[in-house]
Amino acid sequence: MAVIRNIDTKKQFKVSPRWIRIQRMRKRVFAWANALSEYMEERGKTIRLVMITLTYAYNDDWMANHISKFMRGLVDSLGSKLLGYAWVAELQERGAIHYMVELLVKRGTKIKMPDKEGLWNYGSTRIETCRTPYYICEYLGKEYQKLGVYPKGARMCGTHIRKGLLSWDDAMRYKLALLPKWLSDRYYLLDGGEFDTWVGRDDHGHWVIDGIRQFTPYELISLYGEPYQGRYRL
Repeated sequence: MAVIRNIDTKKQFKVSPRWIRIQRMRKRVFAWANALSEYMEERGKTIRLVMITLTYAYNDDWMANHISKFMRGLVDSLGSKLLGYAWVAELQERGAIHYMVELLVKRGTKIKMPDKEGLWNYGSTRIETCRTPYYICEYLGKEYQKLGVYPKGARMCGTHIRKGLLSWDDAMRYKLALLPKWLSDRYYLLDGGEFDTWVGRDDHGHWVIDGIRQFTPYELISLYGEPYQGRYRL
């Protein structure tokens, strides 16, 4: 359990770091689905959504680089036919991780079974067609996933939308939806809804809006009962 204080209001509250990770995953994946929902309505039958399930044969086979290696191979094999993707690491009841990967591809794109093509050598795979980008969101709220323990070093999700696929305004809304809420709220306040203000990180990793460094209003007071002093991204 972590104790966090809002520097502006001086209020303190307790949160679970594990819960925060789950919420960040949900926020990122829902932002991806929201961004693609309207795009799909406009493109109709020229595009297709595909879900790939990656399962481990044995619980102990998991390694941190497996999903990144798989995604690199998949991106390379599909090339320009791949328009976007989202993946989540789901905890099964048996305690093993498996991955759900949703792809937005051009209509007519053929996707071969990853376990047959050497992209996934750790167990079985399954491919199915899905109708909505929100399909992957169904895998974000299971109780045993919330309470289970992910292996150390495990990433919980990843998302990508090809550059230029969305309009400028939609791309900015997607970008802002991925930011910490305190930062996106500050952006909307400073920008006024024009989407012509730059936001990102500087060379030192600090958040910057229009050249002005931004600091989170939250600081971590203690973590698992041990005192801690420092800023905390929430």
